[in-house]
Amino acid sequence: MLNDSKFLFYKSAAKSWLEALPLGNGHVGAMVYGRTDKETISMNSDTLWTGFPRETILKDNANEKFLEARELVLKGEYRKGQDILEENVLATCSQAYMPLCDIKITYKNNYFRKNYKRYLDLENGVNVVEYSRCNVNYTRKSFVAFAESAYIDRIVASKKGVINFSVSLTSKLKSKAFVENETIILDGRCPSNSPANLKDVPYYKDTPEYENDPAKQGMRFRCALRVLTDGKVTVEKNHLTVSDATEATLVFCTENSFNGFDKHPVIEGKEYKNACITHLNDVCKKAYADLEGAHTEEFSSYFNRVSLDLGTDNKGDIPTDKRLIKHHNGDADIGLYALMFNFGRYLVISGSSPESQATNLQGIWNDKVAPPWSSNYTVNINTEMNYWPVLMCNLAEFNEPLIHLVKDLSVKGEYTAEPIKASTSSFIVAYFEQVGEITGWQADVKYTLYNQDFEKATEDYTEKYSSTIDRKDSVLNKIGK
Repeated sequence: MLNDSKFLFYKSAAKSWLEALPLGNGHVGAMVYGRTDKETISMNSDTLWTGFPRETILKDNANEKFLEARELVLKGEYRKGQDILEENVLATCSQAYMPLCDIKITYKNNYFRKNYKRYLDLENGVNVVEYSRCNVNYTRKSFVAFAESAYIDRIVASKKGVINFSVSLTSKLKSKAFVENETIILDGRCPSNSPANLKDVPYYKDTPEYENDPAKQGMRFRCALRVLTDGKVTVEKNHLTVSDATEATLVFCTENSFNGFDKHPVIEGKEYKNACITHLNDVCKKAYADLEGAHTEEFSSYFNRVSLDLGTDNKGDIPTDKRLIKHHNGDADIGLYALMFNFGRYLVISGSSPESQATNLQGIWNDKVAPPWSSNYTVNINTEMNYWPVLMCNLAEFNEPLIHLVKDLSVKGEYTAEPIKASTSSFIVAYFEQVGEITGWQADVKYTLYNQDFEKATEDYTEKYSSTIDRKDSVLNKIGK
């Protein structure tokens, strides 16, 4: 029986992205469907966004109109004040966080299976799929190696030479896949602008815009995948076919041209193509057992800093979705409460790490080119909520991405406050993007103006200080620099 507070457990594969199970190390995210016929693993990279650094368009009379709107609001004429702000002060929507690519695996001989189950081990950060077919047992393990920042996916059969599948890379972004040296490579680029900023296009419709001018182009990226196996690997057009294998390990790495929030990802972008192949080569030199061992040791060291024991009703052999239904109908299941607590900590460890970007509205997991609210940062509350459990759960270093984000935000926020410089000395925050850190002054008042954003954004500094009492903390020392 699985521990009822440390595993998400299901007896059927995911039918959609929302039912897939998340893996990550802060930089690379994966959503694993767990299918045994046509498998999908949706990949993400924490720095992959539309657009490029640009100045939010400020209108000439913004300061005058802001003061006029404020006077109307103080008189209770809210609608008039809002109309003035939206017509004369506000600018465009923020950029959007992008999906990276999908790993597609088609298993051959995918007839009737038995004894299927999949589970996410929250303590070790490993996803497992188990099933049998024709008296052969199959076990698949996957994880995002914490130190190597690579997605690892290994399948093993109990009978020699029975694993046969093809694998490919696809993307919803403008891209091209090819095979070179038995490695699938996918090169692509992000849209020049968020779909939310395109005229005459429904907000949530995937309609990417790609400019020809390099100065107006979005981030470039490369993905690379290789199969390590005791079977035969055959190159077929833009995919690989594996046959007669007893075990096979997929190794996936990605790099992009992001070079900092204030650097253009094309004109000033970092080298990423050779870096990606070098990254992949380095990971492939390591034995699978060493990769898994190092990953689980590090991941569990963070997870086990805190434990919550509320007792158990011994429901570990019941699938998680069925447990939720039973509990809703009145069945006792005290382990569900500890499971929720542990899953929250798991998402922090998987979605945010000391050197990664801060988690956005969807952590680091997104499958849409036009995601809800652009999958951006909404610091009126949501960004802070992502980090509420971090310090109290003894994960102080996982709070560092938020500290860095606020520091970078203050640079662009000062610019954003320029149109109302006569009436405020603070910087403006609300909704903003990661590439270029565009802040505030979005297209709609109800999405933009929050008078406590600055307080909430900087509160985390004092919380980290009081939680760690580290006066030499290199991150906190950057406050006044």
